[in-house]
Amino acid sequence: MSHENQDPNLESQFTGFRKHFNSETIRGRANVAKATYAFLAVYYIYHRMTKKKEPEKSTEEKGCLPQDPPPIQDPCADEAL
Repeated sequence: MSHENQDPNLESQFTGFRKHFNSETIRGRANVAKATYAFLAVYYIYHRMTKKKEPEKSTEEKGCLPQDPPPIQDPCADEAL
C-alpha cells in the first residue's frame, strides 16, 4: 500500500465502475469511503421517515395517578360515632 510504488497510469487502465471504486488508488479508496458514508446517511434518513409513530398512551395506561385522586377516608372515623 505504498504510494511511491503506484503507477500513474494505473487509473487509466480501469473502465466503468472499477475506474471510480478501485482499491489500488487513493482516489478509488476515497470514493469507496464516500459511498459508504452516503449509504449510511440515506439509510438513516429513510429509517427516520418510515418509522411508525406510537400513539400516545392515556395517563391511566402509563400508570400515572389521576388528576384528582379520591379523598382518603380515615378508617377510625367510623368507630368514633
